[in-house]
Amino acid sequence: MVKKHTLILIIMILLLATAAYRRGMIWRGDFILWNDAVKKSGAKARPHYNLGAAYHDEKGLLPEAIKNYEKALTIHPHYPSIYNDLGDALRDSGMLQRAIAHIRQPFI
Repeated sequence: MVKKHTLILIIMILLLATAAYRRGMIWRGDFILWNDAVKKSGAKARPHYNLGAAYHDEKGLLPEAIKNYEKALTIHPHYPSIYNDLGDALRDSGMLQRAIAHIRQPFI
C-alpha cells in the first residue's frame, strides 16, 4: 500500500513539475508573455496595451503595435498611457497628424 501511495506521489510531482516548467517558458520575454495573456484575456485592455508595447519596443513591428493599442483603446478609452504610446507608434510609422491627435486626446 505504501508503494502505491509513493508511486502516485511521484507521478503527481512529475506532472506538476512539468506544468510549472511549461508555464515558466511563457515568462521568457514580454512578447511571449503578453501574447499568451491576450489569448487568455482578450477582453481586457492591459494585455493588448502591453502586447502593443512589446511589438513596438522588442520587435519594431509598428502595424501590429498600432492594432493592439487601438484594440486596448476600444476596451478602455480612458487610459491616457495608451494614447501616448499609440501616438509614438504612429509617429514612428510616419503618420504625424494621427500621432498628434492621439497624443493630445487625453487633454481634450
